Amino acid sequence: TNPKVYITLTYEYHKEHDVWVGICKETGTATSHESLKELEKQLGELVLFHLDCLESLGERDRFFKENNIKLHVIRPKTETIKLPIPDNVFIQTRTHRLPALEGACSN
Repeated sequence: TNPKVYITLTYEYHKEHDVWVGICKETGTATSHESLKELEKQLGELVLFHLDCLESLGERDRFFKENNIKLHVIRPKTETIKLPIPDNVFIQTRTHRLPALEGACSN
């Protein structure tokens, strides 16, 4: 069977007045919503759409290299890192599986 392929991205959320704003640091994808839970869902979907577009345009390798996004054939472990950040900011790393690359990655 082909190995699964993963990447880990950094998501940052912060509150601006009554709205949560989220951005994926590596892709620059951003959105906003009143609900943090809904924002997390929407941002994840937008990031996957962004990645699919890069793949279909043949730009994935260039974009990943320029943005230091590394492919992993073993799911990376999640680590908790404590940072001095304001109370209204929430940062998480999210690992995404990239089915389009399975079988194409040998490292």
